[in-house]
Amino acid sequence: MTGTQIFLGIVGFVGFSGIVTVVKVIIDYANVRSTQVQYRKELDEIRQDIKDFRLYRLAMTETIAELTTSIKMMSNNIDKQFEKLEKKIDEMRKHRS
Repeated sequence: MTGTQIFLGIVGFVGFSGIVTVVKVIIDYANVRSTQVQYRKELDEIRQDIKDFRLYRLAMTETIAELTTSIKMMSNNIDKQFEKLEKKIDEMRKHRS
């Protein structure tokens, strides 16, 4: 039997509309699979974006903590400088009096 004979046998058994229906089902299935693959790629991209954002947020949190520590240290240093200046001013007032 040749391919043509097999095809004609199938058409004779299920009819031409049956073949068209099977072809439509195969095409629809291929479209669904293609859509699934696309959705999986998009989902993977979203997951990667979330990971990147979490890393960025962690880095920003650490940076903010470091800046806060630096500001506290500078504030303490400024307070010490003011105390020194106040002492010098007090000493100068004592010398003038």
